[in-house]
Amino acid sequence: MSSKNIYTCGDRTPYTYLIGWTKFNLWYYGKRTKKGCHPSDLFTKYFTSSDIVKSFIKENGIPDVISIRKTFTSVERCNVWESVFLRRVNAKINPLFLNRSNGDKEWDNTYNKSNSSIGTATAMCAVTKKSLGRISLKDTRWKTGEIISAVCGTAAAKCTITGLHLGRIPTNDPRWKTGEVVGILSNTKNPNIKGKPKGSKESETSRLNKRNARLGKSTYRNSNGNTILTSKDDPRVKSGEFISVMRNILKGPLTETHKKQIGDKRKSEIHFCPVCNRTIIGNANWARHLKSIKHYSQSSSVKEEK
Repeated sequence: MSSKNIYTCGDRTPYTYLIGWTKFNLWYYGKRTKKGCHPSDLFTKYFTSSDIVKSFIKENGIPDVISIRKTFTSVERCNVWESVFLRRVNAKINPLFLNRSNGDKEWDNTYNKSNSSIGTATAMCAVTKKSLGRISLKDTRWKTGEIISAVCGTAAAKCTITGLHLGRIPTNDPRWKTGEVVGILSNTKNPNIKGKPKGSKESETSRLNKRNARLGKSTYRNSNGNTILTSKDDPRVKSGEFISVMRNILKGPLTETHKKQIGDKRKSEIHFCPVCNRTIIGNANWARHLKSIKHYSQSSSVKEEK
């Protein structure tokens, strides 16, 4: 068979895919654009390029959901589509996803107007602190200590008294402790401001702990208006003491009390999903629900039972 009948983009068929473990309610959304790639390779020849996914497969086995989501006629369209989806669900910090980025310009070269900055870093002289611009990471002066990063270990600061901006100052500068200077950014690393330094990465252990802490839990609001993360089996949820923050998504069919609260104007926007046993209020919410991972997994499980 000729390549014209196999591929949609010259010598390849770029595609996006979704894999998941319904037991853990964990998912991974990725793409494949390599030369010679084809959707039929997924989990026959190609098992994703993510080290996290490979590690998770070793511990928990092959995912029970393996789905090709879309094929493309160009690599660029495939890259953009993946990024749009990941940013929509904010997969980088979403506890339901194993993805470590949103596929944006942080790592995807599709969004770079020029590749001249790849493999370089902003440096300054270790002695004079003079900025030297972007220097190749292969430069031997990094190892000898002649040049250091112009960003790491520094923070944007301003004078406490005059409010004058002083540029980036080393975080070990004694003026931080004495209070002579304060940070400009709220996430600047210094003794006076809480949070992580700008550009720092969260450890994998911390990321997994946060994900595990949220598994099986939802956000509710108590009688004082405070939000609380708890399980749906919490007796306070069943008694009605805690109310779901997502008021437009209700468990089970719509009750008479809810109908009175909604009014006559939005009756046409009420939808009931028998698969998920949820009442969705609003056409936009209904459209999002039909495309959601939870609805997709529930639909798949119902089909398997039939």
